[in-house]
Amino acid sequence: KNFKVFDDAELVVGIVAEGAASKYSSKKKIKALEKLAKSQAVGAGGMIWVKYEEGKVSSSVGKFYTDEDLAEWAKVCGAKDGDLLLIFAGPDFKTREAMGKFRHELGTILGLRNKGFYGLWVVDFPLLEYDDEEKRWCAMHHPFTSPKPEDVQYLEKEPGKVRANAYDMVINGVEVGGGSIRIHNQDMQMQMFKLLGFTEEEAKDQFGFLMGAFEYGAPPHGGLAFGFDRLCSILGGEPSIRNFIAFPKNKQGRDLMIEAPSAISQKQLDELCIATTAKAEKTEKKNP
Repeated sequence: KNFKVFDDAELVVGIVAEGAASKYSSKKKIKALEKLAKSQAVGAGGMIWVKYEEGKVSSSVGKFYTDEDLAEWAKVCGAKDGDLLLIFAGPDFKTREAMGKFRHELGTILGLRNKGFYGLWVVDFPLLEYDDEEKRWCAMHHPFTSPKPEDVQYLEKEPGKVRANAYDMVINGVEVGGGSIRIHNQDMQMQMFKLLGFTEEEAKDQFGFLMGAFEYGAPPHGGLAFGFDRLCSILGGEPSIRNFIAFPKNKQGRDLMIEAPSAISQKQLDELCIATTAKAEKTEKKNP
């Protein structure tokens, strides 16, 4: 159809909001959803919508696609009369991430979240992601995460297909902990470093202590780290972790309880060989 957004996209995905067409009958409410999609909380470049209501079809891309085309989309996505279809398109990983975040936000808006606690494990993460700016592969988790044994065969020629031996624990749609099984073989670790753009000399210079330790036969090992404040916020029924952080920061990144960050003394700057042209602000501390 010569629609550039779809033509240039690596991935096109959609989500059906059942029975939501009537709730978003006004342009104002649709605009609010489009704004949410582009917000920092979701991070999408934009959103395409299609409403199926009372036998009629309307869409933000109606001038590019016929009603028959949009009806075919409904069949593919399982949408029916009264539903709202929301579509994201763009780079593969970024689009998946944005859709996942948008799904959480929309579920909250539509009141679809059940009370109680629902947990699951997320596995089969990609081991690597490609950085378009640096033109190289980067570790999705960290450079010490081991690949799935059955995917090692793809490391040299198809690294994007390799899955990580990693796992996340999710409760009520929120990640509360994650970890991985680490690489414990020297040859595999060196192969990973080379794939990430390290020369053999750079790898030994920065991680020689680790590579040397592998010579003594490090056993397979892994772990799991929990975000305690996030876990507490879920147990406490709060959407934000601010009330569960010992020293929360404001929007400017300041800690008002301990007045940090604070001015650095000239002695500290001299010790670190740091020079600055910024002028220190004079503040008067008031006694309580």
